[in-house]
Amino acid sequence: MTTPDALLIGESTAMTHVRTSIAKAAQSDFTVLIEGESGTGKELVARAIHAASERRAQPLVSVNCAALPKDLIESELFGHEKGAFTGAHELKIGKFEQAHRGTLFLDEIGEMDVSLQAKLLRAIEESEIERLGGRKPIKVDIRLIAATNLNLRQAVAQGCFREDLYFRLNVLTIRTPSLRDRLEDVPALALYFISRFQNKGARKVLGITKDAVEVLRQYHWPGNVRELCNVIQRAIAMGSSDFIGPQDLPAVLAGLEEMTMDEAIHQVKREYLIRAVLAANGNRKKAAEILNIHPKSLQRILKSHGLLGFNGFQSV
Repeated sequence: MTTPDALLIGESTAMTHVRTSIAKAAQSDFTVLIEGESGTGKELVARAIHAASERRAQPLVSVNCAALPKDLIESELFGHEKGAFTGAHELKIGKFEQAHRGTLFLDEIGEMDVSLQAKLLRAIEESEIERLGGRKPIKVDIRLIAATNLNLRQAVAQGCFREDLYFRLNVLTIRTPSLRDRLEDVPALALYFISRFQNKGARKVLGITKDAVEVLRQYHWPGNVRELCNVIQRAIAMGSSDFIGPQDLPAVLAGLEEMTMDEAIHQVKREYLIRAVLAANGNRKKAAEILNIHPKSLQRILKSHGLLGFNGFQSV
């Protein structure tokens, strides 16, 4: 069984509180509302609750409410009968039925259209749904977990979210902390991502230097843990030594205001080159076209910025 501790890295007070809340929530069948900024691991919390609950042997079904078009989400949640509407050529089992006896996770629920919120509330309260085009209700046994990066109280006040649905969802609440509120967890998270991705680059990365860790700890992380994960992957792909150093980190992290003018210009140019390489998927000729320079000039510039040895480039 996957445990909450295996899914959520960090020993900060904030993360200790989250893990305690997960353990308590897993002991009951009450609805859980997970609040937090994008990239803070709300889906990981939902998975951890399910994995530690008595429903763990049954499905965990996830729905991103923000990713589904307004005219499709009702069919996605409740399903439809064959012939229910134009294009409904066969029976579709919705997410509620798929999650029967398991857990249904509704991510970004604050993005759900108000017109559908009433039907969702009815399904939750009566433990039954009705497929589009259906003639009879279908009983479902689910544990509901919802997540949002919006302030639902404010959305209720603005008339964008039903108050009765908000109160029905807000039985147990877990807030995932932003990374800037638990910077002491950054080193452990960085090492975790290095161990996870170290074999996917041109060389095996063994770790990260103290100076690089300090750069990571000084950053404000607007993209939270997801952004840190991307930064580590990029450093593994584009670095040139066995340990990630400050030179392997994006210029925005490295603190340009603390550099000399020449150092800052060098760092910005290096970052620009890396972006062009990534955009060209490693093709030197295409990267040169993006930069509007000759491929031979690109070779010289890459060498001057310590990027020539990166064998992620394709042959041309």
